[in-house]
Amino acid sequence: MRHRRHQEETWLPRAAQRVGNSGRNQYYGPGLSNYNFAASKNFPLGTEKIHLQFRADFFNIFNHTNFANPVSNQSSQNFGKITATVGSATATAVGTTAGVVGGGPRVIQGALRLEF
Repeated sequence: MRHRRHQEETWLPRAAQRVGNSGRNQYYGPGLSNYNFAASKNFPLGTEKIHLQFRADFFNIFNHTNFANPVSNQSSQNFGKITATVGSATATAVGTTAGVVGGGPRVIQGALRLEF
């Protein structure tokens, strides 16, 4: 009976995406370096209640390239290689550098705001 059970286990499919006895999340990508900066100046216009505000925002001010994680699909010929940068295809609007993660190109935006 024991011999028969061993043969059945031999032909059962392995768990999805598990190869050997490697641990979970054992592959690490490069670090992320993203610095943002903002400066503003208020200019009074006539009375204390009305003023003009100038604001400048700098996203990824040092323009540091942030590389994405290596390809984790073990059946790919690019397994373990870094083939993209973070934010290269995900920055969709001015002022966004790939959402929360950051890492896109340097973006500088200015704004004027009249407060009354």
